[in-house]
Amino acid sequence: MQLQSGSFLQGGKYKIESILGQGGFGITYQALQTGLNRQVAIKEFFMKDYCERNEKTSHIIMGTQSSRELVERFRQKFIKEAQIIAGLAHTHIISIYDVFEENDTAYYVMEYIDGGSLKERIETNGAMSDSEALSYVLQIADALEYLHHRKTMHLDVKPSNILLRNNGEAVLIDFGISKRYDDTGNQTSSTPIGISKGYAPLEQYKQGGVKTFSPGTDIYSLGATLFYLLTSQQPPEASDVNDEGLPALPTKISPLIRKAIQGAMQPRCKDRPQNINEFLTLLNEGIKPGLENETTILDTPKNEFVAKEHPSSIPKPQRIFLFKKEWLWGVIALILILCTIWLSRTNKTSNIAQDNSLAIGLDSTVSDSAILTSPISMNNSALHDSSIRYENSNTEIGQTRTNVQHNEISTDQIVDLGLSVRWAGWNLGASTPEEYGNLYYWGDSTGTASSGPTSINIYDFDDICGSEYDIARTQLGKYWRMPTAKEFMELRDKCKITWTTYQKIGGYKITGPNGNNIFLPAVGIKNGQNIENRGSIAYYWTGSVALIGGGFVKFKRGRAFLLKDSVRVMPNNVALPIRPVIPKEEKQKQEEQQRKKKRKSLEERVPKFASSPADRFNSEICYNCNINNNKQSTT
Repeated sequence: MQLQSGSFLQGGKYKIESILGQGGFGITYQALQTGLNRQVAIKEFFMKDYCERNEKTSHIIMGTQSSRELVERFRQKFIKEAQIIAGLAHTHIISIYDVFEENDTAYYVMEYIDGGSLKERIETNGAMSDSEALSYVLQIADALEYLHHRKTMHLDVKPSNILLRNNGEAVLIDFGISKRYDDTGNQTSSTPIGISKGYAPLEQYKQGGVKTFSPGTDIYSLGATLFYLLTSQQPPEASDVNDEGLPALPTKISPLIRKAIQGAMQPRCKDRPQNINEFLTLLNEGIKPGLENETTILDTPKNEFVAKEHPSSIPKPQRIFLFKKEWLWGVIALILILCTIWLSRTNKTSNIAQDNSLAIGLDSTVSDSAILTSPISMNNSALHDSSIRYENSNTEIGQTRTNVQHNEISTDQIVDLGLSVRWAGWNLGASTPEEYGNLYYWGDSTGTASSGPTSINIYDFDDICGSEYDIARTQLGKYWRMPTAKEFMELRDKCKITWTTYQKIGGYKITGPNGNNIFLPAVGIKNGQNIENRGSIAYYWTGSVALIGGGFVKFKRGRAFLLKDSVRVMPNNVALPIRPVIPKEEKQKQEEQQRKKKRKSLEERVPKFASSPADRFNSEICYNCNINNNKQSTT
């Protein structure tokens, strides 16, 4: 009934190696993409109750006319599934490489993930700890939020549809019964959908399935998935939950996480969280970071989520959330925390009193350094006025306070974290740490572009930091620039990163080795005309592309660590915030010399007819599109 091992598809492009699994609508194979010598997974549309295979030709055979009509209808949905996934670009959603028709059926080729599914993980190792289960659920929640922003519902979230990459990342697969909805919330397809018992809520059992857009349906399935991960037991069917309620969850599970599961699995959709952020709020109440001594800042709401400490800053065995199982241990832990805080404050005060060298100031002259004033703005006439002082502060502009208390957010305009560069106290276009500031397209030096370069995937220079394409440089003046990827990596590797709320804005408190801090608000991302993930994810441009294979960084709520992504795959209508940096005094002249060399290199490669930085930037892209011309120019 399946394709035989050694069979070829697409004229030898793909070679079938083995069968990974089979369901009611399809068969998934492990295969080799021969031209690239790459392992892939290929899903074949095959309705086992209606289809047969000619063993000699591998073609699909159907019986009656009614069967053929039914199969054809679902085959078209299968192709549409591939098209839906192919249009998505998310770390935790499976990637589609190819789709084609052959053997009187359809196939799509996707990323091969060999880490197994969450279901297999539970069957092998048993129930997970709270922290491990939450780490996977948070990743899939992010993927669902991405889908829901695009008026798409997965409708089949369950452990067997969540695969694990070798690096531990969870990936959502199988969009076979997913649905898209229009702007009014009505479905764009009336194709009947399947049911995964235990994971599908009552509304999915209705004829025609979920006809109106309601994220609560996917949230029910995600809650049921968390139920399974924590108990290793199949969740009860929706009708049983409706009649008898959810069975008692093991007491080893945090009471607040039990409450979150119960909230997500309410029988009536209107009684569940209505979006992913509401579900995360329930989970946030149940997440307690291990021995974290700074959980709230200023106006932090009572139930605001606090992320675990940055993974690279603690040993791997300690990368867990600590949940108090007995009140006695809680009291002991509290005593230890209070002692530690008292000792650290005493030592810190002593160290600051003895070492005044920690205070590093900026040269107040405009010729040596532009002064970062309030706000960091394109149209700020006070940018070069070194006489301006901080409001409600005794610190002059151009100085960096070093005695910021551990439970405060620094309001200094320039902050020395004890790293290779100093960081602006707030985003470009903002005037206080919590303000989002403006969102910019990569390489737009004016801040007025309506979109980014049209061929963003073929940048071939290393970085634009400090160049005429760096808006931090063009707007703030000499020495200011966008941070490099390496400098963001410093934040990850040398700083403490804590999710918190400051002035009612969610974001990350970054505490440097010297105790000073900055606040990175979770601005989100501007995709076209829409602002996405505001309040949950902090995206920031870097000025470099090739250094780590990326041009932007991503701090993610719930995990608080730096992820690497690629500017090369970012669409040209994406705009992100910028947090400027300025080198320390001893490195300023050195950087300026490097900047001049970089500018000369860029000018040699950009056509001279371009009249402005933006024009020259786009001309560079067009110039590089023409491989022959590029080769001729370098000959």
